[in-house]
Amino acid sequence: MSSSKTYYATLEAEEPFYFSYANYTRVYPELQIRNNGDVNEVMVSVAFPIPTASGAFYIADDHDLTVRVRFDKEEPQVFTCSPTTDGNNDTMFIDSANAFISKLKSADTALVECVLTVTPPKKY
Repeated sequence: MSSSKTYYATLEAEEPFYFSYANYTRVYPELQIRNNGDVNEVMVSVAFPIPTASGAFYIADDHDLTVRVRFDKEEPQVFTCSPTTDGNNDTMFIDSANAFISKLKSADTALVECVLTVTPPKKY
């Protein structure tokens, strides 16, 4: 165990995702910002995958891990992302966390867009 401190903040979206079919519940996407000493991390999360009869929703796939972000009324910027190392498909890390945090600090609003995909259901 380390004696270093970790600081974090979680920003939950004001508006949930609603899915228009089946019995999907609403999901509030989150931005999680974490500082481990000298390292900043920004995570985009859909909180949890939503299991369904037709599959589960996840953040994108490994082929296109990006988010588009519009800070205030500026043109949207694309940030590349990396998957988690533990295989958790509901979260991805923004690669240029320091640049993202810098823009976020000076913005009044930030609109984040990411692609959700559906995986086929598992058969047991």
